[in-house]
Amino acid sequence: MRHTNTATFPSPVKPRPLALLSGRSPLAYLANLAKPAAALAICSLLVISIGNGGCSVNDYQLTFEEANSINTESNLGLEYLALSTRDYSGQNKYNPDQPEIVFSEDGNVIGYYFKYPFDSDDVRLRQIRINGGDYDLFGIKVADDIAKASPIMTGRGYNLADTPYYYEGTASVAYSKYHVYIAFETEPGSTAISSILVSLVDPNEPVIMS
Repeated sequence: MRHTNTATFPSPVKPRPLALLSGRSPLAYLANLAKPAAALAICSLLVISIGNGGCSVNDYQLTFEEANSINTESNLGLEYLALSTRDYSGQNKYNPDQPEIVFSEDGNVIGYYFKYPFDSDDVRLRQIRINGGDYDLFGIKVADDIAKASPIMTGRGYNLADTPYYYEGTASVAYSKYHVYIAFETEPGSTAISSILVSLVDPNEPVIMS
C-alpha cells in the first residue's frame, strides 16, 4: 500500500520516537511542559490556525476521504487512520494517556492510536511520524528541502497553518485540511526535512489542561 478546533495536539516534541512514551497524551504532554500560560497559548493557537469554527458530520467523512488519498498516494509505512485490532473491552478499556504504539518494520516510522471520532468507540492510527527511510507523503521525503512541500501541499488544497512556539528558530512548516494536520519539521539552521508528522485534531475532543 502506498502506503486541524480543539483536540489532542499532534506533538512534535523531541526525542521524536519517545515523545509519547511517557504515558501521556500529546496535549497533556505539552501542557505539562508549558504550564500554565504557555499551554493556554498553544490551545488558542490551535483554535485559530487549525479550525475554521464549528464541525459537521461531513467534516469527518471528508477527513476519511483525505486519509484514503494519503494512504493511496503516499508511502507512510503505516496505514493512516487504520482501526486498531486490539480488544478494548473489559479490563482493556481504552486509556488515552497510554496510547497503543506501532512501528514500521525498519523502525523509521512510529504511530499512535487514539479515538477518532472522539465521541465514538473507534480507536484509530491518528498520528504517524516518519523519521527516515524510504517513506514519503505525496512524494515528499525526509531529507528533502522544506521548499518542496509548499507547492505540493497547497496544490492539494491544504492551508498553511500557524506553528507552535517550539518550531521557532527552524524552517518547520505545517498544513491543515479538514481535520488532517501535517507538519514538516527541520532542525535549527537547516532547510532539510528531518521528520514528517501526519496527524489530525478532532474539534469535538475536549482540551484537558493539567
